[in-house]
Amino acid sequence: MLVMFAQHTHTHAQCHSHHTFVALCVVPLIVQALTYDERRGACSLGSNVRDAACYVCWAFARAYDPTELKPYVNPIASALVITAIFDRNISCRKAASAAFQENVGRQARMRSAPGFFLQGTFPHGIDILTAADYFAVGNLSTCYLAISVYVAGFEEYTKPMIDHLVTRKINHWDGTIRELATRALHNLTPCAPEYMANTVLPRLLAVATGMDLHGRHGAILACAEITHALYTLGCRSDRPVTDLLTPDTIQGLRGLHQKASRGRQHLPHLTCLARGDRSSRKWLSQNDVHAFVGPPFVPHNRCGARQNAFTSDPDCLFSLSHLCLQSASSSRSCPSPGCLSETTPSSVSRLRSSAPLRVADWQSLLDETLSAKHSIQAVAVAALAALCQEYYQIQSGLADPHMQEQLVSRYLTALSSAEVQGRCGCALALGALPPFMIHNKLQQILHGLQEACRVVRGMEGLTEARRDAAVALARVCVTVGARSQGSPDNVVCEANVAGVYEALLDCMGDYTTDSRGDVGAWVRAAAMTGLQDVTLQVAGSSPELLTPAICQRVMSCLAQQAAEKIDRYRAHAGAVFLRLLHGTEPAVPHLPHREELLSIFPPEEAESLNWMSASEAFPRVTRLLSLPLYRYHTLLGLAVSVGGLTESTVRSVSPQLRYAPQTQAGLSRSTTTMVRFSSQSLFDYLKTVQQDGAALLQFGNTLLQIFRDHLHNDRVSVPLLKMLDQMLSHGCFELFVHEDSHPLCVELLALCKEEIKKSKDIQKLRSCAAVYCGLIQFQGNVRKLILVQLMILLCHPFPVIRKSTASQVYEMLLTYDDVVDLAVLNDVTTVLSDTNWESDLTTLRGYRNQLCDWLGVPRPTLLAKSVGRVFCSQQFLRASRSYTIDFRLVSRKSVFSTNATGPSSAGRVVPLVSPVVLKPRSVSVPASHSCVVLFVSSRVQRSRCTQLQELRGSPADATACALVFRCLPATLRSHTSSSSSSDC
Repeated sequence: MLVMFAQHTHTHAQCHSHHTFVALCVVPLIVQALTYDERRGACSLGSNVRDAACYVCWAFARAYDPTELKPYVNPIASALVITAIFDRNISCRKAASAAFQENVGRQARMRSAPGFFLQGTFPHGIDILTAADYFAVGNLSTCYLAISVYVAGFEEYTKPMIDHLVTRKINHWDGTIRELATRALHNLTPCAPEYMANTVLPRLLAVATGMDLHGRHGAILACAEITHALYTLGCRSDRPVTDLLTPDTIQGLRGLHQKASRGRQHLPHLTCLARGDRSSRKWLSQNDVHAFVGPPFVPHNRCGARQNAFTSDPDCLFSLSHLCLQSASSSRSCPSPGCLSETTPSSVSRLRSSAPLRVADWQSLLDETLSAKHSIQAVAVAALAALCQEYYQIQSGLADPHMQEQLVSRYLTALSSAEVQGRCGCALALGALPPFMIHNKLQQILHGLQEACRVVRGMEGLTEARRDAAVALARVCVTVGARSQGSPDNVVCEANVAGVYEALLDCMGDYTTDSRGDVGAWVRAAAMTGLQDVTLQVAGSSPELLTPAICQRVMSCLAQQAAEKIDRYRAHAGAVFLRLLHGTEPAVPHLPHREELLSIFPPEEAESLNWMSASEAFPRVTRLLSLPLYRYHTLLGLAVSVGGLTESTVRSVSPQLRYAPQTQAGLSRSTTTMVRFSSQSLFDYLKTVQQDGAALLQFGNTLLQIFRDHLHNDRVSVPLLKMLDQMLSHGCFELFVHEDSHPLCVELLALCKEEIKKSKDIQKLRSCAAVYCGLIQFQGNVRKLILVQLMILLCHPFPVIRKSTASQVYEMLLTYDDVVDLAVLNDVTTVLSDTNWESDLTTLRGYRNQLCDWLGVPRPTLLAKSVGRVFCSQQFLRASRSYTIDFRLVSRKSVFSTNATGPSSAGRVVPLVSPVVLKPRSVSVPASHSCVVLFVSSRVQRSRCTQLQELRGSPADATACALVFRCLPATLRSHTSSSSSSDC
């Protein structure tokens, strides 16, 4: 309709009655339409209406002469400027700017001199257009915080802009708009301080105690911003802020708590914080400001659907953390005007009836907020530091012992809480304490934070708590400083520096994962930053505390992180690594291989090196493999990068790889790039040492050590197997393959066998089969051992493993033609390719055994299942040279028995051939008893087991066997006769 009206206006502009209609009805409606915003749930409607209203204003400029439109210029101009600056929608801001420009251009009046224009009927139109043109209004923050200040400098627009922010924006549904609006009010306060103090603040106070959560949030923030701005103005003219505020306003601010709470217990408590310099008694003139906070925690049973609208908003603590608190009394009561009559200057004696400040209210508020979400905790922590600095000092640098003990004990106790947010907040709070609050408490704080950094079994999910504990640990160390001969309760010194580094370095090994992915990376990143800060702090004040061992561990761990696969954390590790390497003020001592590192990472290239780019980072990182003290950790990081990928990526990266399964979709381009450059950089390094037997052997030994250290650790072992597959496929160990049963191959085979023992991980089993096929190139007896393992996998319980192993063995035999005699090669490949390896295992064993005969390796055989171990006391063994053990399991159907004779049976596995699956159970037996103990478990239900006996052998003491059940714990003894369990 507005668009149709604009077209109609443009067509009938010369009609006098039309002019009257526009004057009386249209202009007010258009001004309202320019700010129309109808709330609908969590959003609003109206941007199309505002855009159409801008079009109508554009049509006004083309339809009417300046003299005709002059009576309506001010409301139209103000509305267009407000829309161009404060509208949430960018298209509306640009439409309003274009309409304003059209009106300024067409409503200008020509002077006698050709080409010279006045500003026209729109006030300061050209000046405003230069600042708020079509493109400048594209950035919302710039509009609110910069352009608005310039435009408000023109008197015609100042109050309309302020009124719009107060009425329309501080209660906006979008929190970002509310925040920008309050910051804009802060910036606009110098343009109209009296209007802000006398008109705006009273209006905000009424909104701050209302029921609208959005309005209450914005009003509280606006009160803090405006009061802060007024305080700043007062400081410039050496005037107290009370000279700018009316008594009613001051009372309203101080009584906001009572007004908000009266009759509505669920509303937030608001507190007034006054600052002053008691020694100079210059209240509210230099160091004083009132800050207001109100965390809108809304109980679930009071506000219905709106209960979570503002739960734990970080801006609730804005005022306390934002305003700089200095040199106030440590008294529990507020020393500000009106709080204590004896300290009140006469100039503000009228305020003596004000309520006293209770610091405990602030502390309680902060303690509550420390358990909120992380963005709010950061604000609460900043506020806590200011509160401690202001109120918890008896004198400069000396803490109130009561409050110090109370806070430190409270936060240390909360570090052991099972609630993750509480741990996070209290850890950060400890890290934010000023030096005087840590004095004589450093050991307690460091110990508590070090414990909070550790991964505890059953509490691995507290990742955020460990991250914040690492952050706090570094902050505490930086706060107190370092002195080698200092007290461990006051500074970082020789007695506690090792514990600090141990905790941070342990955090570098946090690889916790959950549904969100590698959340341990948060802890590692915090530890890297902490290591940098602590190391630079110690190096600058007491470098003798940095031992060569500490420096080596720090740099090695950073090198490992710089070789890993996540771009963001690799870049962070690389930046910290270079900061410690290139730092000169202070220089870090005892860096291992400093000269070689400087040749790899020249200082002049440090700024240009892009660690986020795999093509730039990995070629340099792999050069660290040539440095003995960095080789282990660098190769460990590279193993995760080169092998930590889907197997479809392995195929795409290296076409020579022969054992890749089906392609998996959805792999990101960045992962493919990382794989390509990390693997290629590793192979390029290996080419440089491929003919150097000693260097290649050192590399291989390091690889084996990594494998040993991380057996059954799937995070490392699986990608390590994949990396080994690639290395063997690229012939990286070709120098060793012609030696008979080279130790590298023998050890790799043993480690692979141990890694997949009892494993049900499909990916690990496939990778291990691929490694076996790569190891087959080694000569000697080890080749037959490898073939045996492949034959075992051909009859693995998992059909997918049997099928993939057959495919890999088939390709292996085609690649290495010396593995099998050419006379039977065709028969072997035919069986491998034509057999359905997903069929019944009984049938497949026949084919597998035939392959074993052709390959010249023994057929795998099934081992007898173990039922248990015989445990004999030493006294019994000394007393009898021979004895017989008879075990009987009596069930409803049959009796199974076995026996073993002689002392050699002690501790030996006793086999029992039976259809019942039996597993060993061991239990401690007192050495004073001469007895034989044997435990078994069975799938047979206990109700079917009637007896479990240790029958008499030939012990020296005839009562020995009667003591068997007396040796058992009461729980096990009762379980033996229970009928509710399947174990017997």
